[in-house]
Formats: sequence, C-alpha cells, structure tokens
Amino acid sequence: MIFIMWLLIALKNGLDQAIWRKQLIVLFNCTHTISALIQPCGFWQKSLMVTFIFSLFLLLVHFLKDNNREQMEAST
Repeated sequence: MIFIMWLLIALKNGLDQAIWRKQLIVLFNCTHTISALIQPCGFWQKSLMVTFIFSLFLLLVHFLKDNNREQMEAST
C-alpha cells in the first residue's frame, strides 16, 4: 500500500520535476527498508541490497544529468 501511495504522489506532483524524482527514489528506498525489517530475513535480503544499488545508481545519474545541464546553461 505504501508503494502505491508513493506512485500516486509521483503522478500527482509530476515526474518531470527533478527534485520529485530524487525525493521519490529516497522515499522508495526508505519504504523498502522499513518493509524489509518486519520480514523474517530482516535487513540482509538480496532484494533490499539490489534496491539500494539501483537507487544509488539512479541518484548518481540524476545528479550527473543536472550537473551537465547546469554546465551547458552556464556556457551559453
């Protein structure tokens, strides 16, 4: 249910805004961590580790894209 709530918030606020994409990536990560902690395997689940790696990759891509956009705008 919480994941659906984040999806509805994303659709309501628009995914085209860079800050919302970054915030939703972090919120998704936090939600997945909380839901993993109440499961039997706890924090050390493969799916949780994959989510962390994927989220870090997405955040890195967003920050690099924002930096490139700012550099291009500054040079023109």
